[in-house]
Amino acid sequence: MNREPLRKVTVKMEESLYQKVSRNANKKEISISECIRQELRDSKSQINLIDKVCQMSFKIQKIIDKYDIEEEDKKIIDEEMRKQWRLLR
Repeated sequence: MNREPLRKVTVKMEESLYQKVSRNANKKEISISECIRQELRDSKSQINLIDKVCQMSFKIQKIIDKYDIEEEDKKIIDEEMRKQWRLLR
């Protein structure tokens, strides 16, 4: 497996943010650089996940609008979608 070359980046941040990153890195027993990389990767994953849930919500709503679905079933679907959104918060 080929690894992408690494690029060195210098970032200025507030002292409080640096302390937070430093504490997180110490807890995970990793370098500050690796901690920042993980946060950025997780952030991108979260954005992709939110996009997917939005698309799914839209498709489900189109199906609900298109077909004659019992009110009780609509309530069940709505509650399940609310649960998914709560997980993303």
